[in-house]
Amino acid sequence: MITAWGRLAAAVRTAVRAGSYWKALGQADRSAYTRAWWTLLDCRVRLALPCLGSPVHVPPQDPGRSSQSKDEARTARLLAIFHLAGRTHLFNPTCLPRSLALRRFLSRHGIASELRLGLRRSRDGFEGHAWIERLGVPLDDPKRVGSYVPLEWTR
Repeated sequence: MITAWGRLAAAVRTAVRAGSYWKALGQADRSAYTRAWWTLLDCRVRLALPCLGSPVHVPPQDPGRSSQSKDEARTARLLAIFHLAGRTHLFNPTCLPRSLALRRFLSRHGIASELRLGLRRSRDGFEGHAWIERLGVPLDDPKRVGSYVPLEWTR
């Protein structure tokens, strides 16, 4: 059983680890890390507390923005920073808030991506998962995503 003191100690350890990672980053990466960390928190809180009255806002895609392969190195760097922020976060976000936050984070950096939802059969019925794709390729673990059937919807 985890006590309040145990949770506090874990939060302090996470904050210390986050601080050491943050110091090792360059100025531009520090800004991106901080934005990713706050975006994760914002999405997690807004999904957990709908009484706040404002849903999670994910900016619409701008087809004029760059989405070519020249951005792949930049996308990989931002993805690494986002995952670092997730590993050093106070909360361990589930796939939906993490995917919404990643989608918003990438969009704010001018990188087009798409939120995908999928289902797979499990012993208890169905199990869902959310992930982000860029140019049709999942940014999540491809083996895990591959076991889900993507949901298709029309507008």
